[in-house]
Amino acid sequence: MKKTTALKYGTLTLASCVIINIAARGLTIGQDYVWSHAVATAEAMAISAGKAVGLEQPHSPKIDLSPDQLCERAALRAGINPVINCALMHGESGGNPLAISNMGAIGLMQVMPFNAKLCRLESKDLLDPEKNVACGTFLFKRELERFNYDVVKAIQSYNGGPDCVGVCRESVAHSFKVLKLAVRSIR
Repeated sequence: MKKTTALKYGTLTLASCVIINIAARGLTIGQDYVWSHAVATAEAMAISAGKAVGLEQPHSPKIDLSPDQLCERAALRAGINPVINCALMHGESGGNPLAISNMGAIGLMQVMPFNAKLCRLESKDLLDPEKNVACGTFLFKRELERFNYDVVKAIQSYNGGPDCVGVCRESVAHSFKVLKLAVRSIR
């Protein structure tokens, strides 16, 4: 993941949340940050049409990638900021592909089994890190679109559902945890 020293933060402030929101939309923040739209265009169009892509590629060889590499690749394919996506992954599971929450969320992106169907997966597929990250990224992009790319609201909704946005203390705290992870990764 590309790191930058263009911006330094001591604490998470409203300004940093605004900057992260701008970054999530793929806009330039004091440096050239070029998105790989050429690679992601066809897949992003398929996602916006409601099709989960990149989840089943039976003819492609299996490549072992780190959770961060999987996360970055999925974010670029979906056309969202990889810093935010990977921070969400680390906030959800701590980077543990075998994580299972007390609510039943599974894997790196802590996808609930009932959401697997939205990604054309079965619950057992959520233990595959690549499929889990692709599905979680797809679901996170849906939340970003639902909340007009407001990253804070999208993170809260991803974590606790749309009824928790701005209301559930745990989801609000989780959104700040994820944003802090994002800020640390771009220092």
